[in-house]
Amino acid sequence: MVRYRNFDRHPLSAREGTLSAMKMLLMWTLQFPKTCPTALLPLLAIKKYRTARYLVSRTRLSFLKSSVHRDQVLANSSPRIFKKAFRMTKEQMDVVVDLIKDHPCFQSTGYRVQPSVRIQLMVALQRLAHNGSLASYESIDPSMGVSVGTAHKYYQRVITALCAIANDIIKWPDANRKAEIKLAFAKAGFPDLIGIIDGTDLPHLRAPSWKRDFWATRKGRFAMGATAICDHEGIFTAFYTGVLRQEDVDVATAHVLACVVLHNVLTRLDKDDQELMDPESNATLEQGQEQQKWVREVQDGVTEGFQAQECLEEDIDFSDWKAVERYEAAMKVLGDIKRAKLKATMFNETSL
Repeated sequence: MVRYRNFDRHPLSAREGTLSAMKMLLMWTLQFPKTCPTALLPLLAIKKYRTARYLVSRTRLSFLKSSVHRDQVLANSSPRIFKKAFRMTKEQMDVVVDLIKDHPCFQSTGYRVQPSVRIQLMVALQRLAHNGSLASYESIDPSMGVSVGTAHKYYQRVITALCAIANDIIKWPDANRKAEIKLAFAKAGFPDLIGIIDGTDLPHLRAPSWKRDFWATRKGRFAMGATAICDHEGIFTAFYTGVLRQEDVDVATAHVLACVVLHNVLTRLDKDDQELMDPESNATLEQGQEQQKWVREVQDGVTEGFQAQECLEEDIDFSDWKAVERYEAAMKVLGDIKRAKLKATMFNETSL
């Protein structure tokens, strides 16, 4: 059924007509409550609640912020709980503090003295070590004993200090480091390789307001593109990030860069701890280069070895001197490969 509004004869939907009728009945009920139908009692209660809620004074909820959990519970917790909260051990946190403590942003410029760099780093790691709602400032302040504004200030200082040392932590390997990386990849069957490159998307929870179309990806989400190169130990040797379909890498977020810096620092610290526990497990660089040379010789002779094997499997006519020459050449190739494999195996046994 089509209704019409006033005399303009504009079409009125059934939903609008129903709402108009309910408003008229509600107004009638408020003026004459004794004649109120039973079906309108819930509507009358809602109307009274909405009009009365503004007559009650508002009370501000106060949340008690205490640093007891940060300074006593977490500081004296077990290594497992501490690493679960901050993604690093207490010793590794001391190393990170030594790397960033001399940055000018941690120098007080006013009459109020800043807290220690370790406390500011702990607050920032609460945001860097979590994702989603746990990374919000509202989730940080109750457990760390700081307000939302203070947590944001500590986070910005730590990010600024970490980005300042990015060029010293994320750097391209030198000649000695390249030889070490090549050796490690050659042992895994990938000769002449100094890094692994790949790209990924860093998704956003919601579309950014700044140039929204730049962040759209082919997967139907909004993300920031990142390209990284890492070595055999998982250490980043190059990292580039920015807006997709835009070559300006200056748009890189400091949040991601700081995470990469922390990743490299912690990875190297873990490696140093393993070397201290077992110092004889690593071969010297000269021995590694010699082993890499023999591995390369074996891999270069694979094709010739296949051809020689096919030649030996054929029926050889020893009356044909050309066939005899092919047979002798095939035997020589297989012998060289066998000796190279044997020498590489002996080198492995003596280097352990």
